[in-house]
Amino acid sequence: TPATPDRADLRARALRAAGSLATTSGAFEAARGLHRQALALAQALDDRQLIAAALNSLAVVDHTAGDLAAAAEGYARVLAERRANGRPAEIAQSLNNIGVVLVQQARRAEAEPYLRESLALRQALGDPLEVAQSEQNLATALIERDLGEARALGERSLATHRALAVSPSVVDGLLGLAEIAVAGGAWAE
Repeated sequence: TPATPDRADLRARALRAAGSLATTSGAFEAARGLHRQALALAQALDDRQLIAAALNSLAVVDHTAGDLAAAAEGYARVLAERRANGRPAEIAQSLNNIGVVLVQQARRAEAEPYLRESLALRQALGDPLEVAQSEQNLATALIERDLGEARALGERSLATHRALAVSPSVVDGLLGLAEIAVAGGAWAE
């Protein structure tokens, strides 16, 4: 049977799902191949949201594989696509992803505007868990510049995670506050 747009859309989504499993398994080249196939189908359909999703999946593979330069470049492409699509939650996610990679590259000052914009969008959208994630990521970016704001953001993030009973996030929040305390000289390394 000839491929219909619906079938191509489903195939692209299935390829992305398989690519995500391959990423989780550490099979990064296989994951890239699956995500590239999904991207090609999305482009053939001219489905802008699916294109952004496939590009994001490719950037996630690079990020997970530790290729931070490629991940930053990929997330920037995703951000441009998502800004064109005009979906605030997806834009916030992309801004957050870029900020996280920049922090991991020790480019905290460059990360700050991305993370601040992500936080503002997430606050406007009103999802407390997403806001808490952005607060913690911004706190990490601010460690070298503004420990007071970093601590306040980290404490707010932790309080939200505790209130929502999100155990892994509570651990992440505590680790983030410990990192802030060490940076502030609270403990000798």
